[in-house]
This record gives sequence, C-alpha cells and structure tokens, in this order.
Amino acid sequence: MAERFNCPRGTRDLFDCDVSVFQDIETICRSVFLHYGYQEIRTPIFESRELFERSVGGETDIVSKELYGFEDSKRKRFALRPEGTAGAVRAYIERNMAAKGGVTKLFYIGPMFRHERPQEGRYREFWQIGCELFGAKGIAAEVEMLDLSMKLLERFSIQASLKINHLGCAECREKFKADLVKHFSAEKEKLCDNCKTRLVKNPLRLLDCKSPICGEIIATAPPMILCSACSDNFERLQKLLTEFGLDYEIDKRLVRGLDYYTGLVFEVTSKGLGAQDAVLGGGRYDNLVKELGGSDVPAIGFALGMDRAAKLVKFEKEKSSSARPFIYFIGIGARGETEAIRLTGIMRRYYFEQTHSMSTRPEWIESSLNTKSLKAHLRDADRLESSYVVIVGEDEIAKESLIIREMAGGNQIDVPTNLSDSSKIVFDITSAIRRLIEDRR
Repeated sequence: MAERFNCPRGTRDLFDCDVSVFQDIETICRSVFLHYGYQEIRTPIFESRELFERSVGGETDIVSKELYGFEDSKRKRFALRPEGTAGAVRAYIERNMAAKGGVTKLFYIGPMFRHERPQEGRYREFWQIGCELFGAKGIAAEVEMLDLSMKLLERFSIQASLKINHLGCAECREKFKADLVKHFSAEKEKLCDNCKTRLVKNPLRLLDCKSPICGEIIATAPPMILCSACSDNFERLQKLLTEFGLDYEIDKRLVRGLDYYTGLVFEVTSKGLGAQDAVLGGGRYDNLVKELGGSDVPAIGFALGMDRAAKLVKFEKEKSSSARPFIYFIGIGARGETEAIRLTGIMRRYYFEQTHSMSTRPEWIESSLNTKSLKAHLRDADRLESSYVVIVGEDEIAKESLIIREMAGGNQIDVPTNLSDSSKIVFDITSAIRRLIEDRR
C-alpha cells in the first residue's frame, strides 16, 4: 500500500464550517477596516531573514528559535514570515508611501509561520488579520487603534477585555532595564534557561516568561517608572479612553513579545480561550521605519489571531452543518442526463447574474454526475441536504415538462415548460419553487 501523508505537525486543513467562519471573519474585518479608511496590502509569505532579525529582534524566541528559514541557490537567506508588521513596514519604505504625506493606513490578512510547540489555540501555521497606521504621532491615533480593536471584537460578539501598558521613551526603558537586571540577577540561579539568556540580551522579555518559578520572581519585579512626559501622555490617553466609553485595565507586566514596540502596548483577551487567552495585540513602534532604512515616521498597529477568534465566533451558519445545494438536477437515462447538465448550466448562469456582490453567497446549483437509479440520486440529494430536486427523464422530455420536488416536505409538482427556451425554463422553475414555498406556509 502506498504511503499516506498527513498535515505537518502544527498545521491543519480548513474546510466546511471552519472555512465558513474564517470567511465571515475576513468579511467583517474588511468592512470595518474600510470604514476606518484602511487599504488592503498583500505582502510575500517569505522575506529576507535579516528583515525579521532587525525588526522583531535577533534575540527574541520568534527569530532565534521559531523562524522557518532557508537559503536559495545563491545562498541568500530567507524566512517564512512569523508576523505581518515587518513586511508592511518594508513595503511602506520600498513603495515610498511616506512621499504622499499625511497618514497611511494599511491592513493585511494571511498565514504566518512559527516553529513553536503546538498546543490548543497555537499552531505552526496560523492566520492573522492586522492593520498598521503610519505617520501619526499623537494620542488620537492610539485612541483610534484601540477603538478599532474593540469594534472588531464587538462585531464578532466576542466578550473581551482590553489591557494596556506604556513602555516609556528610550530613557524610561533603559532605566527600567537596569532595574530588571538588578532584580533578576539576585535570583539568577532560579531562572529558567531562557530567562538566563534574556537577562543578558533582552531584559524586558523577562516579564514575558510563563514558567511558574520565574513567575514568582516576576511578581516582585519593580514597576516601570515613567518620566513626566510619558506619564502625562499615558494619563491623557486613559482620560480619552474613558470619555470614549472604552473599558480598559492597566497591566504593568504587559510588554508584548517583539522588540520593536515603544510607548503604548495593548492586548485584548477573552476568558473563552483558556490559558492562551490573547486574541489580539499590538502597540506603537515609532522607531521601526527609520531602523529599517526609511524616514523617521511614527507608527502603530495590531494583529488579530484568526484561529483564536474563530473559536469564539458564533455565526448562524456555524450552527448548521455546511452549505447545501438549493437545486439538485437529476437526469434519468442518457437523454435525461444530457438535459440535466444543460438545465444545470442555465440555472447556474441565472443565479450567477442575480448575485451582484462578491460577499453574497450565491445559490448552489448541483447536478448528478454519475449514472444511477432515481432512488440513488434522491439519496445523494438528501445527503447533501438539497432544498429542491428537478427530475428530467425520457418521459419529461417527451412531454416538455419537469418534476420539481421539495426535499424537506416531499411535495412535488409537474411543471410544463419549453425545453428549447432558456428564459421560459428559468421562469417556470423559479415560479414552481415559489409556489411550493407558498403551499408550505
């Protein structure tokens, strides 16, 4: 027997209701982003490895341990993207979007990749929806970003909590790093191996550790003391959020896992996700554009984890099994099969022309694709939960008529028609279906 293949560990196939939920999340996000003035951007799935080393941080777990890297035939180093911001910033610089002046608003949807330990809600291939706002330094941009974050989750009917923190300016962070090094160095022997490395290379990441032993040390770590300017800025933000009607919680231990964050950082969590409760996160990264070769442009953004959001979203279509055919054509005999194929094409064209929006799910018109008995065809239609079947055989062709059956109630009617007139066929079939619907009422 030939070897069978399975999905690589940490990945999964999305189909049926999973795809339906993902599509609805994408549709809602696109709608909300467009209302806020954001434009979609699609960046490559792989980029130069150095882009992620310089943006995300060479000493972060994401780059040092979890990056899917490879070399091409010319020994150039590339990597599958582990997050979306770096690629968006690269595109912003490469396309010289700053030259337009004002602010630039972008959003993206797509898969990301990290070689981490798979667990509930955490995959090696995972999907994110993110947005980036370039060119706005003031608090207004931060309020918009937080409002947009919560608006998305509100549209998904997700019960969520907003957590915010402020990482200060460069001077604030350097002083805080020194305080952390002093605190954790006194307990160095108790730290996990990862935190011993972080203590030397990236002290802020010490606060991200999930080890229970390190957690006890984190609990007694000194808080960040903001300078007067940063403190005033953070207080103004809190006041505006209150006036805006946005509930929030200040989490002094929130630092996020990426090196590029400056100033405001935030996270949105939901109790419905268990231990891995973050569904969305982001913050300011005012230095990243310049560090990657662009001009000195402030920026802020966030990313929503689609896989986790999908667990929480409850759409009506998720309650049903899946999409189902509206009309299922059955051909009996050689001529009937040929006629069923032709009728299927006519009705598909009709319903396609009626669907004016790409976001509107079209009626699914199906036909029997194998030679079977009528009873077997009806079983197939029932298995697909078809709404109606149209039966055509030698007798129907001779009489210029069709049999239309409502599958749920079993009612059926003979419908005279003109099989050589496509418009008459459409009119007669749709009229008969409306009549069956009215009779059921």
